[in-house]
Amino acid sequence: MLYFCRHGETLYNREKRWMGQTDIQLSPEGEAQIHRMAETLSTIEFDEILSSPLQRALRTAEIISQAQSAFPAVSIRHWLAERNYGVLEGHEKTEEQRRNLDSFKGVESALSFSHRLSPIKNLDTQTRNILLVSHSGVFKYLITDWGFRSSHAQSRVRHGEVVILESE
Repeated sequence: MLYFCRHGETLYNREKRWMGQTDIQLSPEGEAQIHRMAETLSTIEFDEILSSPLQRALRTAEIISQAQSAFPAVSIRHWLAERNYGVLEGHEKTEEQRRNLDSFKGVESALSFSHRLSPIKNLDTQTRNILLVSHSGVFKYLITDWGFRSSHAQSRVRHGEVVILESE
């Protein structure tokens, strides 16, 4: 089975700033969110935990692993990193920016970002429980471009939330 967890909250999240590949750590609230969620997840035995290399996701994955009885290793997968938002990173988000993302310098194209997620098709989720720890942008593209459905009806995932991903 394939599970997806979004990292805990960061200060940039709280301030509604573009973060992308800027390597921000979890806020104190984000750490607390993940500790609570890891306790809930301790009843699921993960065979593998794959994480984005960004510290907010990696710290989330480590906390979850430590709450597991078998302490599964956390494996970094660069393809799980958030989309690069170029010159927008660190700036407050606006609706105009959201509508015109590809027009800003250094923003990873939607096509490139979607292609970067292609290793997902090689995961053995039939016989193994795999947890992906990543970012909201990755979740969005798995739903919109890669044909996954989540265990809830939303197209977004909140900080520290875990959902089951099913392929259509």
